[in-house]
Amino acid sequence: MSDRKKIIAEAENTQKNWHDIFMQTPIPMAIMKGPNHIFSLANSSYLKLVGKEVFNKSFLDVFNNYNSEKIIPILDIVFHRGESITSKETSFNVKNLKGHFSELIVNIEYHPFRDDLGETIGVMVIIHNITDQVLARRKVEDSEARYKSLADTIPQLMWTASKCGTINYSNERSLRYSGISSNQNYGKSWKQSIHPDDRNRVVDSWMNSITTGDIFIQEYRILNTNGNYRWFLGQALPVKNEYGEILYWNGTATDIDDYKEMKKELLISKEVAENANATKSAFLANMSHEIRTPLSAIIGFTELLKNSEILSNNQVQYLDIIHRNGNALTGIIDDILDLAKVEAGKLEVEKIEFSLIDLLNEVIELLMQKANCKGISLSIKIFSEIPNKIWSDPKRLRQIFINIIGNAVKFTSIGSVDVVVKAEHIENKKLKIFVEVIDTGSGITDKQRIRLFEPFMQADITTSRQFGGTGLGLVLSKRLSETLGGTISLESYEKNKGSTFVISFEAGIKNISTETIETKIEVFDPIKSLPLEGMKILYADDSLDNQFLIEHFLTKAGAKVSLACDGEEAVKGALETEYDVILMDIQMPKMDGYRAAKILMDLNVKAPILALTAHAMTEEKEKTRLIGFDGHLTKPFNFNELLHEIVIRVSAEHKVLNTKQFN
Repeated sequence: MSDRKKIIAEAENTQKNWHDIFMQTPIPMAIMKGPNHIFSLANSSYLKLVGKEVFNKSFLDVFNNYNSEKIIPILDIVFHRGESITSKETSFNVKNLKGHFSELIVNIEYHPFRDDLGETIGVMVIIHNITDQVLARRKVEDSEARYKSLADTIPQLMWTASKCGTINYSNERSLRYSGISSNQNYGKSWKQSIHPDDRNRVVDSWMNSITTGDIFIQEYRILNTNGNYRWFLGQALPVKNEYGEILYWNGTATDIDDYKEMKKELLISKEVAENANATKSAFLANMSHEIRTPLSAIIGFTELLKNSEILSNNQVQYLDIIHRNGNALTGIIDDILDLAKVEAGKLEVEKIEFSLIDLLNEVIELLMQKANCKGISLSIKIFSEIPNKIWSDPKRLRQIFINIIGNAVKFTSIGSVDVVVKAEHIENKKLKIFVEVIDTGSGITDKQRIRLFEPFMQADITTSRQFGGTGLGLVLSKRLSETLGGTISLESYEKNKGSTFVISFEAGIKNISTETIETKIEVFDPIKSLPLEGMKILYADDSLDNQFLIEHFLTKAGAKVSLACDGEEAVKGALETEYDVILMDIQMPKMDGYRAAKILMDLNVKAPILALTAHAMTEEKEKTRLIGFDGHLTKPFNFNELLHEIVIRVSAEHKVLNTKQFN
């Protein structure tokens, strides 16, 4: 083969190889010749992209005006100037094989196509389809725009930080609040906007969160453009990948300045309320003390006079009236104090075992005389499911029963008052007991019903004039029953036809294997017995009336009584003489009973010390117990209870002493 033929063959082979490479390239490519841009070559990728045959057709014939208007001017420039041009993110409409148009986003390279002499004879077009990438980027940009719009809309200061804690974005509200011009500056200067007293704490907490990945949460003050600090609650959560690695942080700061101010005001209000409540409690305690002190003398002396054999029947009757009204006044004081304790959440209840049947019979017996005087019947029906013994607070239940059943008797003039007792098991060894009090009395109206359980209120203003009372009974009974796990409700009522009240409370039960032996305090008659014979008793009280009363009573019971007018005299007397028991008033001049008793206990005085005081509040009883008093009796007191307490305490002390001597 001649050299010329060999060169021609090699050229043809090279051209064929180039043509094969061109046609098989996966990137869409085409060559258009001449000023009319006639397609002379297009690979399969190009044909697939445009969806039609293009060979020997001009660009204008192949594509619609939308594409031609944008692309033909570029083809002309490349053809005539022989310079390459790249068009970025060009929108390109194509029709697929089904005739549907779709938009492509492409980068197009336009290169001059030259002959062997280097003359431009056409344009080679290379198309890079970037539709998916651009759409994905636009989706991200749209998402970021939405995020920014949301971040700028929310009322919090919002920010993001890199995994190492560098703040790289803050919303518009953050920039406006702080007056910082840009995100870059915000990331650098956010620490300086925090109050100096909070700064180290916040920064330390933030660095700890970055290190540990724990949630960041702190309250701190941030400076605003007006030069004022406001309180914010800062929080930041780490955003992690599927492997638990922190990618970045999302943080917010919520303005809580108004909340903090309100909280401060609430604390002040709470303190004021607590102080007012303490003042009220102190007032009630003082009033109780001041009223009980003269009442103690009144009731005590009437008891002594009633035992005298020289009194006429009328005089005994008068004393009964004084004694009864003194006890009634004591009951009113107790109701007021109990209601105050309930409202303050300080009422204490005890759970002891007792007979509900015996308690109800006792209340019925107490009210029976009044019912008989009015000519009405008073009956009680107890169903068999009521156990003989229950666990609850008999003292509080007695208050409730006397109030509710007593009201029924008070407001019933004709007919009857019936008490029906039922129970239901609510859980193991626990009962819900219901006591229905049904009367045929005056009844009430709808308007009156609304006021029934309000403190110091009665059905109407005429009620107190006709029947008396403070208006405390129902509300106190309801509060007491609620404290015992129940309530009091008005089940039925009708004016002039009676009412039905239902008392409910919870009670415990247990299996009793042995019979309970009940002990009763026998009524003391100082003429017939001397239970304190041979005892030496020291009594400290600044009230001369009470000194005279107690000395007279204890002396008649056989004791030798010494008196002290204050705590100092009591301490001096107890150290000079050995007594069997010391009775100590609390509120006394010079030295009160608390301090006097503490001194005697510290000096190992052996005599039992009993508080005999008008202080009746629960906290006062608890205080005497904590100091070490051996007992607490409240004025006005029952003489028999006082004797019983003295005898028990002295006997217990002698037993301890004998045991010590024996050992």
